[in-house]
Amino acid sequence: MHKTARAEANSIFEMVLGLKQLPEDIRNPLQDKFNAYLKTCAKQRKPGQGETEYEDLITYCVNYKGGHKEEIDDLLDGLVKNQQNRTQFSMLLANKIFSHEWFIMFVLYGITTGFILTIYTGKILVYKLVAGFLAAGLTMLLVILIKLSTLTHKKAHQAWNPYRRLIETHYYRID
Repeated sequence: MHKTARAEANSIFEMVLGLKQLPEDIRNPLQDKFNAYLKTCAKQRKPGQGETEYEDLITYCVNYKGGHKEEIDDLLDGLVKNQQNRTQFSMLLANKIFSHEWFIMFVLYGITTGFILTIYTGKILVYKLVAGFLAAGLTMLLVILIKLSTLTHKKAHQAWNPYRRLIETHYYRID
């Protein structure tokens, strides 16, 4: 997901750099439209976010009749090519790939804890210690999984960083 968001941020970075050669009366409204799109994408975190703002950009390019038609057509080509990144990113968000691991982890934790609690330990101290060690080990495993940085839920929170970075640096840096 982060890779797709970064690819889209790179495309937007390239498109905005192409706007630098346009006069301010054309460049500024387009940059404002890109800003609105990026802010919406970074804020909503839903599939299809920023669709209205993206359509505004495309509509502006299609309806443009001024003297810089070639540059605007190049921008339109970039917007159309970027649609593949947008589609892939929306599909990944719709699949919610990052939320399933928590569900699986809690189900396994519940099953294992239930198994530990149903073991009849009797009056023998060794069995009580074994059940205690199993419970402590399971709790440690849960803490390790939460802190593990390779889980997809931790990566999913960073997927919007390229958008935020573009906005913060006024299109000078992505990372």
